[in-house]
Amino acid sequence: MIRHKENLANNKLFQKVKDLEEDISEVLKKSSNLKRAENLLANLKELGIKVGGEKKGFFIVNMGLVKAGKSEFFNALVEKEEFFKTGVVRTTSELQEEEWNLKGEKIILVDTPGLDAAGASQDEEEAIKGYRRADLILFIHNLRNGEFDSIEVKFLKKLKAVIAEKDSPDIVFLFTKKDQMIEEDCKKVTEKCKKQIEEYLGINKPKIFEVSSVLYLKGLKENNPLKKQAFIKASGIEDFKKWLEDYTKETIKEAINSSITRFNKICEELKMILTKEKEKIERKLKEIEKTEKEKMQKIDNLFKELKRKIENSSLKQTNEEIYNLFKFMGIYNK
Repeated sequence: MIRHKENLANNKLFQKVKDLEEDISEVLKKSSNLKRAENLLANLKELGIKVGGEKKGFFIVNMGLVKAGKSEFFNALVEKEEFFKTGVVRTTSELQEEEWNLKGEKIILVDTPGLDAAGASQDEEEAIKGYRRADLILFIHNLRNGEFDSIEVKFLKKLKAVIAEKDSPDIVFLFTKKDQMIEEDCKKVTEKCKKQIEEYLGINKPKIFEVSSVLYLKGLKENNPLKKQAFIKASGIEDFKKWLEDYTKETIKEAINSSITRFNKICEELKMILTKEKEKIERKLKEIEKTEKEKMQKIDNLFKELKRKIENSSLKQTNEEIYNLFKFMGIYNK
């Protein structure tokens, strides 16, 4: 009888362990806290990518009309002619990425299709993909075209939604072909475009550079030191490169500091959530333990009562008591 009682208790315990697993599993499934924890873990992964886990550098993406000088400007930046393809017809129909080292900072230059090309809707899709990955967007406009045209204005309005998103990239405006216009006319066009930027993008005091890729590349080839310096200075590209160097260093530094702060906050919240879940499970365990103790106490009392009746009752009455006890303990299902 004692051995049977031990076996019965073990069987009951085994079943309760299974029930406990199911109960805890159900608690976890219904837990809004753990759903929040899953979201936080996803945020940590995204954070890792942004800070440099899977992302390979600082992304600079250009945008502008066909023949605005996008590819030509990137060639001037990296100081290599035709590093990015240029030509009299559209040469960029999909995103083209090239790596560039700027004073120790790894930069990824992304050349996009022209906004007004044949098949523009598909090109626009490709361009938008690039903008969403960007750390910095360069809006490139040909000064000879005057103020922004209807296609550029339309796209500026679309771009406003992109830059309104959380962690959106900054936009810098580069007005090209300054070598083909007199300085006074360049300034007039720049002022008109500045007003359009403020109106359609809502950016006050936009960052604008007037540049000439032709003058810069010409300066690089020039053997006469004085002429070389004059061409490079007149191009405006050295000013942009100096600004970009400071901007990338400061932006990357801010991004790292911001990411560390965000990482710590996420970890703290995860710790709080897991602590709450641990407390829930511990409470559940205590409830089950209490219930089991009460049941085992009842079984023990029944055994004691049975023993007493065996000593004082008839065999028939004892058999009935044994049957009732086993039925209570779940041995018989009759």
